Amino acid sequence: MLRRDAAVYDIRRLRFFMNYKMIPNMITSVRLFGAIILLFVSPMTAPFFAVYTICGLTDACDGFIARKLDAVTDFGSKLDSVSDITFYIVMISRVLPEYYSVLPHSYWYAVAAVLVVRLASYAVSAIKQHRFASVHTLLNKVTGAGVFFAPYLVNCSFFTVYAIGVCSVAALASTEELIMHIIGINDSLGLWDTRNR
Repeated sequence: MLRRDAAVYDIRRLRFFMNYKMIPNMITSVRLFGAIILLFVSPMTAPFFAVYTICGLTDACDGFIARKLDAVTDFGSKLDSVSDITFYIVMISRVLPEYYSVLPHSYWYAVAAVLVVRLASYAVSAIKQHRFASVHTLLNKVTGAGVFFAPYLVNCSFFTVYAIGVCSVAALASTEELIMHIIGINDSLGLWDTRNR
């Protein structure tokens, strides 16, 4: 009797543990489905911003929760990458036209230059590390935050100044990451860490 009770308890505990470990992947899946929903919602409307905010929150917390729960898996990492790529593609198709209508044409030359540096960084990473790697430096995080908040501010009078600021930080972040890949630094503190000097 005791053995059977112990076996039932172990099965229940295993089921709870498995469900517990699935929480980060469930959060990531919300972003994936949210990105798909954004395809069918008019941009810059209340429903759009509601779904967009949820997607952003899941992006901010799924990795953190996975690490806290010791639930980091290869599947979770791949799901996160797929969700991120889907979200970015949807945002480019839905939001970029809004930006293009309000920002000066010269701004896009700067954006193109930043993208070239970013692609060069990925190329160096692929050659030296045999994979496309991005380091989560402080400047990259600031850039990500700046890009995320941009849709909320697109109709503000200072949006052009804001966009120029974000592009400038992105240029610094991309340049820093390129240098880091060239000299072989993978520390998230980046070039600002005195230990890397």
